Amino acid sequence: MREEKEGMEERKKKIIYVLDASAFVKPEGSRLSEEICVTTHVVMEELKSLQAKITFDIFLKGGMDVLYPDGECMKEVREKVREIGGKLSNADLSVVALALYFKKKGKEVVVVSDDYAVQNLCVSLGLRFRGVGVRGITHSIKWVKKCAHCNIRVDTDENTCPRCGLSDFRWVPAEKNKLRRKN
Repeated sequence: MREEKEGMEERKKKIIYVLDASAFVKPEGSRLSEEICVTTHVVMEELKSLQAKITFDIFLKGGMDVLYPDGECMKEVREKVREIGGKLSNADLSVVALALYFKKKGKEVVVVSDDYAVQNLCVSLGLRFRGVGVRGITHSIKWVKKCAHCNIRVDTDENTCPRCGLSDFRWVPAEKNKLRRKN
């Protein structure tokens, strides 16, 4: 039993946790400070509250690395977002791209985010995720962009509706798939 517990602890230490801002904003995130953690410069710049900045410094002192995501992985993540839809920030994209980079290097990686759009993107890229203060998504969703006025589907790169000329859009689910929980 003791050997089994030590084996689990050793395996746990080999997981790389890629953190988004929620890991620094929510108190529950500090539980990860003893793990192998990384984040991106964009996430660091996103932190506004004093408490989040203090928590970030604690992680840095604990050995967390702040990295830039690989350009090819960023491109792949952006393409996937165009495919599945949704709206994500540059910080969100950078976190997922960094996780994808480590996955491609054969590392065991977990994205830590309370953002459901980030979790949805992780599912579509085959990345593990976990929430900080939330359980996480139960369905993956493919989103489509629709004009809020004439209700037609619009290409995700369009800034104005080809029918009415307005630029008021909403994201609506086009496809929903139940997830098997293994995160």
